Amino acid sequence: MNTFLCERISCTGCGACAAVCAAGAIALRPDEEGFLYPETDGSRCLNCGACGAVCPVAGEKESRPVLRALAARCRDEALRRSSSSGGIFSLLAQRVLARGGAVYGAAFAPDLRSVRHIRVDEPAQLALLRGSKYIQSAPEDSFSDAAQQLKRGRWVLYSGTPCQTAALKRFLGDDPERLLTVDVICHGAASPAPWQTYLDEAERSAGARPCAANLRDKSRGWGKYRAALFFEDGTRTYGTRIGDPFLRAYLQNAALRESCYGCPFKGEHFAGDITLGDLWGIRHLSLPPELNDDGGTSLVLLRSQKGRTLWESAAREALSAEIDAAQALACNSAALRPVKRPAARDRFFSLLRQEGLQAAAKQLCPLSFKERIKRLLGR
Repeated sequence: MNTFLCERISCTGCGACAAVCAAGAIALRPDEEGFLYPETDGSRCLNCGACGAVCPVAGEKESRPVLRALAARCRDEALRRSSSSGGIFSLLAQRVLARGGAVYGAAFAPDLRSVRHIRVDEPAQLALLRGSKYIQSAPEDSFSDAAQQLKRGRWVLYSGTPCQTAALKRFLGDDPERLLTVDVICHGAASPAPWQTYLDEAERSAGARPCAANLRDKSRGWGKYRAALFFEDGTRTYGTRIGDPFLRAYLQNAALRESCYGCPFKGEHFAGDITLGDLWGIRHLSLPPELNDDGGTSLVLLRSQKGRTLWESAAREALSAEIDAAQALACNSAALRPVKRPAARDRFFSLLRQEGLQAAAKQLCPLSFKERIKRLLGR
């Protein structure tokens, strides 16, 4: 391992080290659990230390306290229905594209079996970036491409998990005026391996290949979201948070990357100009009915003047109300602290390889008594 890099247990797989290596000595490769880690070709390494300099884990963390917190949702109902929560990311991205800018975010690969960061240049392409993916996104060449677009004078909106936005800023070495960053409140990053097994098991069960997925289907309401799989023969299946094996493994933290259990990008250490998430604490807030209708409401945290300006450019297209940040975050622990590592986490990946996702989730991600009752009642 390259001595300039952080310890393996802390590595987020952001890819900044590979992107900055002028000698091409570092490549991201999947381990036996499916997570990407940097591998160094010692014969090509120049020992320049550039990789360590851009590592967001090894470097000093930014401190960006919340300047303003909002409950918000877009006015466009169709757009909100196709979004995980309130559709605010799409409004922000539309404003950047209207300036001739570029937007980066996570999208499913064409075969649905992995997630990667891509650039979009047209509003119609934003549908690829909408919706929660939960599977860790491969950075591809998004860092170097974003740098090129900035050099060309374009506005760039880069969205991702807090470790990804922090990594981009370390890679760039500064905070260019035309760079706008949006990070999401992140529960953790799941491996592509359980997701790929999930697709294989679904294909065998349905007798058709999955062609699209929505891990935050809100047809029964935002608070009762489900995982939806769409197949090439026109059929579809739905799985609840307690019944769907992938959602269970994800929400019970069994499928997550090791670094997620000690994530340092919490509290004030979000690197984005704006942080977006679900306003799960909405029931404790006094809000107008149109902001609390179970259709999806976003928590919007403005952390810089650039973030404020971007929000103001899109605010007319949204319904919003100012809220107390601490009160809102009290019900969103993923913004404040890392999730706990399950005792059965390693056994989960071992059983996944041996017997598949259904068996691993059933044995190692057990339902609580309350969840078993809900499942019996079909909730």
